[in-house]
Amino acid sequence: MTNKKRKIKVVHLLYSLGVGGIETMVVNILNEQILNLDSTLMIINDLFDGEVLKRIDKQISVVRIGRRPGSRSLWPILKLHYELLKIQPDVIHMHSANICRFVLPALLRANFCATMHSVCLTDNPNAPFLSRFQRVFAISQAVQQTIAQQTGVKATVVLNGIPISSFRAAIKNKNNHGFRMVQISRLFHTQKGQHLLIQALSELKRQGFDAVSLDLIGEGESLAFLKRLVNELSLKKEVHFLGEKPQEYIFQHLCDYDLLVQPSLYEGFGLTVVEAMAARIPVLVSANEGPFEIIGQGKYGFYFKNGDFLDCAEKIKKIMTEGVPSGMLELAHERAQTLYNVNRTAQRYLEEYRKILERCPRGFFRSRGKRG
Repeated sequence: MTNKKRKIKVVHLLYSLGVGGIETMVVNILNEQILNLDSTLMIINDLFDGEVLKRIDKQISVVRIGRRPGSRSLWPILKLHYELLKIQPDVIHMHSANICRFVLPALLRANFCATMHSVCLTDNPNAPFLSRFQRVFAISQAVQQTIAQQTGVKATVVLNGIPISSFRAAIKNKNNHGFRMVQISRLFHTQKGQHLLIQALSELKRQGFDAVSLDLIGEGESLAFLKRLVNELSLKKEVHFLGEKPQEYIFQHLCDYDLLVQPSLYEGFGLTVVEAMAARIPVLVSANEGPFEIIGQGKYGFYFKNGDFLDCAEKIKKIMTEGVPSGMLELAHERAQTLYNVNRTAQRYLEEYRKILERCPRGFFRSRGKRG
């Protein structure tokens, strides 16, 4: 009787489990890796969404540490180490680098890695901790470059991925009224730029384009500000705040729209841009970092000058009046399928875990192996 090769034990550490892009990505990757890894998801803070928890495969262990955000109590730290020592993981994968503040690596026979999701590392609480990890991952070339420039750490690129086949494709010649736009993200206008899109819509209305609407999907601290802006610009009929929606809703309804706009002022990736490509609808992004990289600098989507709502309005008008170049949507879908499929992302992480263990099988801090 032959012995089966032991699965690599990986613990993913998250501060919380909501419906944001990072959490959605982690859950999708975990579900893809159940055949190859012995995975545990550990949630440090007492913040989690029950619906997101239900989406996690039953073969994946979920441990909730239950720390109150901002708490200085030692109890959650002790519980965290107790749970880690019970599991004895080969790899501890943090999805916020400053989680390592709570972890005493000398107590654990594990390798430590972190995934960085942001291009804005100046004054970012994660930046000072990156040199502590054996391996740092970047979700895009843009994030990799920013990390190198601002910290000197050489990150390994593992592109974000989505479940491409789950998205319902757009129907040609939709029988709807008007031109429907959508933006999906946390309502945080100083990063996500929703105010620019609202101002662009106001400009289009001023020019006589009345049959244009915008749905904003998401919640966040800018909700009151954005609603005031909508009222000031007399756009209550055109702009709809739909609140947070589960991933299954996005799978089914993203294809109902004529255009997804991602007006972020800075962005490490742009998961919703890939989702729109998967649903075969056109995308318009601000020309910055991650989203611009995803659309191949304009080959697979449209872009406007970062921070310029007038240029945003002009590009929307051009899409409405001239349409989408022949073949762009199919090429964009193929790009999403090839580069940004969650199957590929999960496999890339598995390959990187194996590389780490080949170099430091007993853990970086125990074996004093070289950092990768």
